[in-house]
Amino acid sequence: MEVAITVLENEIRTKSMFLKKEDLMRKDLKQATIVMKDISKLKTAVKLLKDHHQRKERIRL
Repeated sequence: MEVAITVLENEIRTKSMFLKKEDLMRKDLKQATIVMKDISKLKTAVKLLKDHHQRKERIRL
Protein backbone atom coordinates (compact mmCIF):
# COMPACT_ATOMS: atom_id res chain seq x y z
CA MET A 1 0.00 0.00 0.00
CA GLU A 2 2.78 2.41 0.95
CA VAL A 3 4.60 1.58 -2.27
CA ALA A 4 1.57 2.50 -4.37
CA ILE A 5 1.22 5.80 -2.52
CA THR A 6 4.92 6.57 -3.01
CA VAL A 7 4.75 5.77 -6.71
CA LEU A 8 1.75 8.05 -7.18
CA GLU A 9 3.40 10.87 -5.22
CA ASN A 10 6.54 10.52 -7.36
CA GLU A 11 4.42 10.70 -10.50
CA ILE A 12 2.77 13.89 -9.20
CA ARG A 13 6.21 15.43 -8.56
CA THR A 14 7.42 14.39 -12.01
CA LYS A 15 4.42 15.89 -13.79
CA SER A 16 4.64 19.07 -11.71
CA MET A 17 8.32 19.48 -12.57
CA PHE A 18 7.56 18.83 -16.25
CA LEU A 19 4.89 21.52 -16.15
CA LYS A 20 7.33 24.04 -14.68
CA LYS A 21 10.42 22.97 -16.63
CA GLU A 22 8.71 23.13 -20.02
CA ASP A 23 6.88 26.36 -19.07
CA LEU A 24 3.73 24.87 -20.53
CA MET A 25 1.43 27.54 -19.13
CA ARG A 26 2.92 29.98 -21.62
CA LYS A 27 3.89 27.71 -24.48
CA ASP A 28 1.01 25.24 -24.74
CA LEU A 29 -2.03 25.92 -22.60
CA LYS A 30 -3.92 22.89 -23.93
CA GLN A 31 -1.10 20.50 -22.98
CA ALA A 32 -0.72 22.26 -19.61
CA THR A 33 -4.42 21.75 -18.91
CA ILE A 34 -4.10 18.04 -19.67
CA VAL A 35 -1.10 17.71 -17.36
CA MET A 36 -2.88 19.61 -14.58
CA LYS A 37 -5.92 17.32 -14.90
CA ASP A 38 -3.60 14.30 -14.66
CA ILE A 39 -2.02 15.75 -11.52
CA SER A 40 -5.46 16.33 -10.03
CA LYS A 41 -6.49 12.72 -10.72
CA LEU A 42 -3.27 11.43 -9.18
CA LYS A 43 -3.80 13.55 -6.06
CA THR A 44 -7.32 12.16 -5.73
CA ALA A 45 -5.96 8.62 -6.05
CA VAL A 46 -3.34 9.28 -3.36
CA LYS A 47 -6.00 10.69 -1.03
CA LEU A 48 -8.26 7.67 -1.55
CA LEU A 49 -5.40 5.24 -0.97
CA LYS A 50 -4.32 7.03 2.20
CA ASP A 51 -7.89 7.06 3.54
CA HIS A 52 -8.29 3.37 2.75
CA HIS A 53 -4.95 2.56 4.39
CA GLN A 54 -5.87 4.52 7.54
CA ARG A 55 -9.18 2.64 7.80
CA LYS A 56 -7.34 -0.68 7.53
CA GLU A 57 -4.91 0.40 10.27
CA ARG A 58 -7.77 1.44 12.57
CA ILE A 59 -9.51 -1.90 12.06
CA ARG A 60 -6.32 -3.77 13.03
CA LEU A 61 -6.00 -1.82 16.27
